[in-house]
Amino acid sequence: MICLAFLIPSFVWVSAEEELISHLLVVDGNSYEIPYSVNADVIAMAVDTELDSLLVGLENTHDSIMILDLPHDIIRAEENKFAVLVNGVETEYKLLPGPDGSMIEFFVPAFTEEVEIIGTFVIPEFPLGVMMISIILLITTISLSRYRFGLFRL
Repeated sequence: MICLAFLIPSFVWVSAEEELISHLLVVDGNSYEIPYSVNADVIAMAVDTELDSLLVGLENTHDSIMILDLPHDIIRAEENKFAVLVNGVETEYKLLPGPDGSMIEFFVPAFTEEVEIIGTFVIPEFPLGVMMISIILLITTISLSRYRFGLFRL
């Protein structure tokens, strides 16, 4: 007697939003919730303004898919062309652009320690108010030095 068993795969659709947890990213006193999902411990997130990138530090990483929901206020790329580096090696990614941000998905191998997402804009390191105060102080210093050295004689 021959017994045939048919295995019917079952697929369970779970929305990415249900699986995402958030990491609090604080930049210049402003707080941003960064939703993510990965089979690892996220130990840190930081913005590198010189490289226009978001850095993510990981520990206890297992082979998994990492999903990040990145608000445009924090990082964005022209024509949605990001570069994703996993332990310094560029990797392929899927991108789902939205009106307020982009959801990016890519593979993270076991023992990954750092993920870097490079865009063309990241949140500025110095807020506009600090820049304006610096400009006012510079103008005041120049004006006082000219007055002191006799360039503005009455």
